[in-house]
Amino acid sequence: MQTIDDAFSALFWVAITVPLIALWIAGFWDLAHRDDLSVFRKAVWVVILIVTFYIGLAVYFATRPLRPPAGKGTSRTVPRASRIVAELEELAAKQEAGQLTDDAYLSRKRELLSL
Repeated sequence: MQTIDDAFSALFWVAITVPLIALWIAGFWDLAHRDDLSVFRKAVWVVILIVTFYIGLAVYFATRPLRPPAGKGTSRTVPRASRIVAELEELAAKQEAGQLTDDAYLSRKRELLSL
């Protein structure tokens, strides 16, 4: 019975420590590949992670900013629908001011709305 308990205990510790070590390595890997931190701040985080182990790792991942989705730039862009609405408003203002004829207004409106 003692050998079964020893085997279970060893398996239990392996099942817990291996994922935790992998998580710790992932934290260092993520820290090394961050472009938004200076070398000094990265060094401070390394010291925190080494000294506080998993508590520091939890704090690091909790305070880390989210990455933008793949394919999205960091610059702010106006969605296509917002541009279309702005152009339609501009066309309506020009038509009301008499700068556009009704036919030109309708033609451009159909173009914008892809009708």
